[in-house]
Amino acid sequence: MTESGEAVWQALSDRTRRAILDRLRHGPCTTGELCDPFSTSRFAVMKHLKVLYRAKLVLVIKRGRERLNHLNAAPLREVYERWVSSYADNWATGLTALKRLTESKGGHMPAEFNVVQIEQSYEIEAKIARVWEALVKQTPKWWPRDFCTNPRARAFVIEPKVGGRAYEDWGKGEGQQWYQVIGVEGPRYLCMLGQLSAQFGGPATTMLTLRLSEESGKTQLCLSDSTFGQVSDSMKQSTDNGWRVLFEGFKNFVEGVKKPKRKKPAKERNRK
Repeated sequence: MTESGEAVWQALSDRTRRAILDRLRHGPCTTGELCDPFSTSRFAVMKHLKVLYRAKLVLVIKRGRERLNHLNAAPLREVYERWVSSYADNWATGLTALKRLTESKGGHMPAEFNVVQIEQSYEIEAKIARVWEALVKQTPKWWPRDFCTNPRARAFVIEPKVGGRAYEDWGKGEGQQWYQVIGVEGPRYLCMLGQLSAQFGGPATTMLTLRLSEESGKTQLCLSDSTFGQVSDSMKQSTDNGWRVLFEGFKNFVEGVKKPKRKKPAKERNRK
């Protein structure tokens, strides 16, 4: 993936930045006009604008004393042609098959069919190479045992190669597979596809995408989790909370955050 393409994906990963682009679809705006609709501070909106500038999705053009922000759709078109249009026929084939399936069962989508989409991002105080190493090579050290489906689980393993597995290792060749790797570009990109059985809230298909980018020695990790099938609306909240707990723990692991040591009382220190 080109550097510019990576910047576009990063820019689109945040809902506030997408909202800014939606606003600019209706015409150019000053920075003040862009900041007004958002409940966050002007400083926070400016940070989002800098990401959009870097991706060249927003261009600044001076008009007298005013600086107007304009939407630049060219980078979006490049991403579309590279990642969407080339796969359109495959998606169309799948949707046609889905249409036939629903029509064969009375012409309606099953009531339980739903789509759950989760987006999260984390800023990690470490270089991208270190974050990637922790993500795919040290997974057993930060993945909690209580996040596994079986108390016999010895470790959670991610194999960072196309066709690799993300699975619980129970020993003796036994375990539970969560995902299969369908895309990998270390240290920046990992995409995995999995199947949820009825036992775990399905049947459904789930796709987990992790994107990493580095700036000024810090790494931005963007998580996108898409689940579609017979899943309940309540699953979104529980899944969102689960990923948040897991990756906040991952962030702490990479940054080496430890619980503060208990400070000895003055009397104990004076005894020495």
